[in-house]
Amino acid sequence: MRVFQILNDEVLIINDKKEYKDSIANFKVDSGVTVELPVKSIYDDLQKLPVIQYEDKAEEWKDYPVQELEVYIDSVQTYLDAKEKREYVEPTEEEKAEAEKAKLASEYEANKSEMLNALQSATLAGNTDAVASIQADYKEMTEAYNEAVKGVTTE
Repeated sequence: MRVFQILNDEVLIINDKKEYKDSIANFKVDSGVTVELPVKSIYDDLQKLPVIQYEDKAEEWKDYPVQELEVYIDSVQTYLDAKEKREYVEPTEEEKAEAEKAKLASEYEANKSEMLNALQSATLAGNTDAVASIQADYKEMTEAYNEAVKGVTTE
């Protein structure tokens, strides 16, 4: 489906599965459009009966397709990228620290699981040297993990 719609100061553009929806003011920022936009536009490839209305003017029925609107629809990904960049909020130091701690915890748990499997195998095989080595490695890993977590700060 292909849609370019302006209603109630809101722009809606659909190109297949990509959808852009925002105010006219934000659309102008995201698209870089400097020309006057209609106050009303109903345009899609199903009905193929475009209606466009500019401020203080009557509605106009246009012939399908309207090339200007097709260009907007074709450019939807550009607008989505610009909107994402415009709306991006840098994570706080606290959020960054929490993400780092979560990453460390995930790595720790994965390594711990591998060590547990190795420990079970060594225990079942009666390999006391391997058991002692794995236990020592686990202790070192846990200490390193705790130090790494303490080292993550919000500064």
